Amino acid sequence: MTSAVHPPRPAAPDGPGPEPTVPADGPPQARSRRWLLGFWAAVFAAFLAVSPGRMTFDTKLGVVTAPGRFLGDLGELWHSRSGFGGIADQYIGYLVPMLPYYGTAELLRVPTWLAERLWLSIIVATAFWGAL
Repeated sequence: MTSAVHPPRPAAPDGPGPEPTVPADGPPQARSRRWLLGFWAAVFAAFLAVSPGRMTFDTKLGVVTAPGRFLGDLGELWHSRSGFGGIADQYIGYLVPMLPYYGTAELLRVPTWLAERLWLSIIVATAFWGAL
């Protein structure tokens, strides 16, 4: 039979120990949130500086300019409004999250160019958050 020899346990201190210290710049979660917010603000400012007031066209034009009509077109197999018509089989990918975002921006009357810059800055900041 074998037996294990364990070292003796350290004695408990007589009184309460020293208080754990928090770094001067806050706990790690708060630091990462500040980094994320600062990075998002810098990216948003950079996107705003490029061609302010003009659309950048980062997706289907109908998603950005008329999200409600684009949503209505998703229920039809053939739609004749864009180009020379087409089958909307892969347009369902725009349903979430882009259509609700641009639909909300349209309801709030946010200018299209500003909604595009905000959307792109959120995407880039989310990617940065994943890298933290």
